[in-house]
Amino acid sequence: MLKKFLFVILCFSTLSCQEKSEKDFQTFATNFVKEYAVLFPDETPLSEGNEKLAYLALPTPTYFDSVKQFHQRFSAELKHFDKNPAFPYNKEVQKVENILKNVNAYLSEHERNPMFFNVLPGFKRIFESNYAADVFRLQTLFNKLDQVPAFYDAAKNQLAKADRPLADAAVEQQIQTYLFFDETLTDFLNKKQLMTPQYLARIDEAKLAVKDYVAFVESFRVREDE
Repeated sequence: MLKKFLFVILCFSTLSCQEKSEKDFQTFATNFVKEYAVLFPDETPLSEGNEKLAYLALPTPTYFDSVKQFHQRFSAELKHFDKNPAFPYNKEVQKVENILKNVNAYLSEHERNPMFFNVLPGFKRIFESNYAADVFRLQTLFNKLDQVPAFYDAAKNQLAKADRPLADAAVEQQIQTYLFFDETLTDFLNKKQLMTPQYLARIDEAKLAVKDYVAFVESFRVREDE
């Protein structure tokens, strides 16, 4: 009888620990998503209520300090959730692990990989989606455009070197970014009769910022050839 009683206590204790672990992970996941969204606004959900879509994460030293702190904190906290077949959030744990690996690669390689600094994906994602009316999405892009020069200025301050293959790939990458601003977005605005002098001015400033960044990346190729 005593053994049975102890077994029942053990079962309830195990169940209680598992429930606590699940609640702890839910809290962990909520905090992870919230803080990740601040650091990587271009990867947040496409919705009219998501004001983060109008912003770029400027790659400044302060920003990278925040990314480093984020990675350290959540990498340490994730270790508290041991993998076992009974844990219902194993898939979510794996997703967080993969995200943290990508964040770590970003931290480790951003000073020598110019391909990490490209605004195009965030712009295309909004432009090509129908999550909101054209006018609303174009206003979001207009707000986002204002930050493009600062983004590339900060990126140039981060890059210390670039191997020839990475520099070549980055230049090709930025050509597509330039064409998006120069042709795709401009043509769409003209077609919809929504182009304004203010919008055109921001597009021109963005194009100039892209060209300056390309010239900066190309300088690494010149140094390598010398």
